Amino acid sequence: MLNADSSRLDVHWKASEILARHPICRMRRLEGPPTSVMGTLNGQREYAVLIDTGSNQGLIVNDVVALESGLAVYPAEASLGVGGLCDVEQITIDDVTLRHPPCLYTLGHYERRALARPTQKERQIILGLRLMRGFRYLLIDHPASEVTFGVSRSFAPDPNESWRHFPLEVDEGDSYSLEAIAEIPLAGRIRRVKIDTAASWNLYVGRAVWENLSREVRIVGTSRSRSKMFRGWSDIEIVTVEQWQVGSRTLPTATIAVHDESADWKSDTLLLGMANFLDTAIVLDFEHHLFWIRHP
Repeated sequence: MLNADSSRLDVHWKASEILARHPICRMRRLEGPPTSVMGTLNGQREYAVLIDTGSNQGLIVNDVVALESGLAVYPAEASLGVGGLCDVEQITIDDVTLRHPPCLYTLGHYERRALARPTQKERQIILGLRLMRGFRYLLIDHPASEVTFGVSRSFAPDPNESWRHFPLEVDEGDSYSLEAIAEIPLAGRIRRVKIDTAASWNLYVGRAVWENLSREVRIVGTSRSRSKMFRGWSDIEIVTVEQWQVGSRTLPTATIAVHDESADWKSDTLLLGMANFLDTAIVLDFEHHLFWIRHP
């Protein structure tokens, strides 16, 4: 059943809960630009789980995962590419178990084919901000390839390390759109940026924002490319800049993705990606509303 059925009853989520044996849970981060860890769905199959603060949902699975795991689904009219709701009993990530997470399923996936036959299918699970903010904090340590969830213990920086923090708010905004917004020095002045742990490049902006920002950065090269977004592929301009300031740090070079106006993109958004922090660690401190950056 792939289409919405108006005769079906309304769906009500069971209460979600986080279960853990320890006050913090530290796990191995998978290799690759996106921030991913391994998780077990309903105590059966293991999948890579994308840690995505750019997603305002709880949990999202694609159609391959839903079929393989035998999830009960409730087709409903939703945004482009989303098929509806699905019932997940639990997902376990290392020592943390999320029970009854609110979950959506998507209607598409990518495949590799040889001689017109699929040789590999994309299996995707996304852990979004709506579930993530149930933790006290999220720490991503890129050099150590670790991700840490603060379950019942607050974040306290190591006194032997140098950290800077900036204001962070998890903003509901308009239209049920949850965002993690930090106020941080960027390219010469304080800006409000959306923190996206699933974004690979340094910065993503729309064309209107770029018209102003381009006057404040030192451009050394441009090219055209395509970027994989939640709803599909988008044409973008790739801009390389040098002496890129983010927080209290200055990077030698950075990559900015400029989305065309036709893309599914909020025109005033500045989205900060993980390429800014590949040599260090960051913390989204949901408890104290702070965004921490460790000085490498």
